Amino acid sequence: MAVRVGRESALHRITALARTPLTAELDCVDVAPVAVPHRVRGRLRARGRLTRSPGESAAEGVLLRLDLDHLALDDLWGSECCVDPAALAAAEPDPVAADEAGMLQHLAAAHADQLLLLGARALGDRPDGPGPRQLREVRPVALDRRGLRLRLLGADPAAPLDVRFDFHRPVGHPDELPEAMHRLFAHTLPPVRQLP
Repeated sequence: MAVRVGRESALHRITALARTPLTAELDCVDVAPVAVPHRVRGRLRARGRLTRSPGESAAEGVLLRLDLDHLALDDLWGSECCVDPAALAAAEPDPVAADEAGMLQHLAAAHADQLLLLGARALGDRPDGPGPRQLREVRPVALDRRGLRLRLLGADPAAPLDVRFDFHRPVGHPDELPEAMHRLFAHTLPPVRQLP
C-alpha cells in the first residue's frame, strides 16, 4: 500500500526523522454512495511498517509505503479477520467497482418504483422482515460483479433488511453491466401486450 503526502505534512516529517520503519495503522471506511440508514458498509484496518519509498524526492510530496503485516475486514454482512495481504495483492479488482457509485445513484433517483417491486418480490411472506404492504422504501446499497444489494425499509426505520439479488452470471466487464441489470429488473416491468 502506498500514499503520497505533501512535504509540509506531519507524516512526512515523522518518517523523514525515523531511523527505523514505523509501525502504522490505517483505518478505511466504505460508505454507501446513496443516503440510507446505517450508511457505513464496511471497515478495513491495515497495520504494518511505514517507510519512505527509496529515491522519492518529488517537489509535490513523497510516497510513503505501508508494508502490511495485518489486514482485518468488517462489513455489514459478516466479518473476516486476518485477510492475507498476499491474497489481497493478488486479487483482481471488481470490474464494476468504478461504476458502482454512479449506478447506485441512478437507480435511487430514476428507478424507485422498480426497486420497490424488486424489494416486495424478495420479501414475499418472510417473517423476519416487513411484509410487502409495510414496505415503504427500497434503496440500493451495493453493486459488484455478482449482483445488487438492496436495503428494504419498512414501518420501523431502525430495522432495515438487506437482500441480495445475484446476476444470472458474474459480470466480467463494465460493458456487461447494463444487460445484467436489465435481466434483473425485467420481471418488475409490466408484461408487454401483443397487438393483433
